[in-house]
Amino acid sequence: MVKAPKAQLMLKGEQTIRTVAATLAELRKAFAGDGALVVDCSQVSAVDLCFVQLLLAARKSARARNKELWLRGVAAGPLPACLRAGGLLGGEPGPMDDSHQFWVNGGGA
Repeated sequence: MVKAPKAQLMLKGEQTIRTVAATLAELRKAFAGDGALVVDCSQVSAVDLCFVQLLLAARKSARARNKELWLRGVAAGPLPACLRAGGLLGGEPGPMDDSHQFWVNGGGA
């Protein structure tokens, strides 16, 4: 079986409570097609935990639909600091901790 190609969503600028509704609309549109979705965060300049929560919800939704959600460009941007501040990243991951893979390696949902 041939997998459907990955759709791309490039996020830019501030991704915070002020922009979460617009980002949600972009995610819904990008997820409308078949296949996986790659969310590129390399041009994101600021984030807050609302954005993190949105990505977690998108990941859960992707799993429920048997789709994959991938992240790109996370390590170089502001997201890791926000994840550490929120207690979602830090320390050594456990053997079953796939959320660490999602945030650090952009692993699929």
